[in-house]
Amino acid sequence: MKTSLARNPATRSGFTLIEMIGVLAIIGVLAAVVAPRVIETIRDAKVTSAISSATSAKSAALNYYQRYDAFLTNTEAQAATVPASVVLPAGVGSNYRNFGDVLQYQEGFVEQVKLPIGRTKTDGAASNQTWMIGCVSLAADGTGTLTTSPGSQTLAGYGSAGKLFKSANKGTMVLYYYVPALTLQQAASLATKVNGPFPNTVSGDQAIVNLTLDGTMSGPSETWYQGANVFFKASVEFPGYYDAFMYISHI
Repeated sequence: MKTSLARNPATRSGFTLIEMIGVLAIIGVLAAVVAPRVIETIRDAKVTSAISSATSAKSAALNYYQRYDAFLTNTEAQAATVPASVVLPAGVGSNYRNFGDVLQYQEGFVEQVKLPIGRTKTDGAASNQTWMIGCVSLAADGTGTLTTSPGSQTLAGYGSAGKLFKSANKGTMVLYYYVPALTLQQAASLATKVNGPFPNTVSGDQAIVNLTLDGTMSGPSETWYQGANVFFKASVEFPGYYDAFMYISHI
């Protein structure tokens, strides 16, 4: 009498427990290898998008300059009255916070000032952790103070001893992007794309950020590092994070 295939244990399909454990182990190893790469790729894509937004902000500022033959400094932007036809979102206030708000809400030259990197507090107008496009007038020697608005974060002594944005070339006014609360990895990636490449004497994310920390250039490679287009400050509200001041344009 023949035994049917369905009843023959030797012909049953499926995985044994050991085989399933082996497959899961392989998947775990692959995930451990691939996941960091995926996270790094996503982070780099966001940093690249932020740099692209800074380029768009430059075009927007030049459009404004062509229309009005002027830029608005941080103080002037805060004092500018919002036209009655402009509806501002909650937290922006009755006056503009910075030049970026003018470019966004009044002129429509930029879709938004917020970037895909960085973080902000949710306390509305009381927070100094907000993305902004700033503009400051420089002294005759090219020095000035980059500030956030509102708030207390400043990059005092900008331009002192030649430590200014590499592309500013001692102009009379300088535009910059303030990006709040970057992680160390985001800050290092931004510095690499904007200020790099670096020599092999600069190793690690912290070393890269430290090159332009607190508005000064320091480290083992200062002799070659004659200028930078992004500087960092330790975040006031988020310990362990870094605020960035990134060059946009100048006149």
